[in-house]
Amino acid sequence: QNQQQSLENYGQNAQQSRQNFANNYANTYGSAGANGAWYGGGSPGTWGGYYAGMATAGAAGLAIGATVASLPAQSTPIAVQGSPYYYSGGVYYAPQGNGYAVVPPPKGAVIPSVPESSTTVYGAGKSYAYSNGVFYEAAGQGYEIVQPPVGVLVTSIPKGAVTVTVNGANYFEFGGTWYRPFYSGSDVVYQTVPNPTG
Repeated sequence: QNQQQSLENYGQNAQQSRQNFANNYANTYGSAGANGAWYGGGSPGTWGGYYAGMATAGAAGLAIGATVASLPAQSTPIAVQGSPYYYSGGVYYAPQGNGYAVVPPPKGAVIPSVPESSTTVYGAGKSYAYSNGVFYEAAGQGYEIVQPPVGVLVTSIPKGAVTVTVNGANYFEFGGTWYRPFYSGSDVVYQTVPNPTG
């Protein structure tokens, strides 16, 4: 019976921890938006919580908001606007209680290297590393997470992108970034575009 009670308490504590994280995140960055995405506010055409729409984090398959007791051994500490974060294998963590919560990639974070899955893309006269909907720009000794530039061509869009039809044209939206598909030869490619809904 003590073991059963212990398991029930653990489940309740874990659920409360996740709820506290969601509430704290919403209080800090804004309330939940469509598809459970957290949007960080901002006016139209600005950052607006871009990466907040990510449903999973990196190859680890951890959902945004998931908590872990300890960081992976290979994690790298990073600070963004004075807040501590940790990065490991495409996943970002922030301290929460006695553990760590998986969070969307924090804007402005500089990491030592891009994920192995990244490809080089070009737009706005610059080159970027691109991986699963996240754009990185070379910055000093690392790579900074940047707002997606308009006009970049990518060969894949993130899992979880939603199809939206605007004035008869199909678009894909993910985390506040809009992609317009078109053919390049026999291949489908996607171009980042301004929000077609205005």
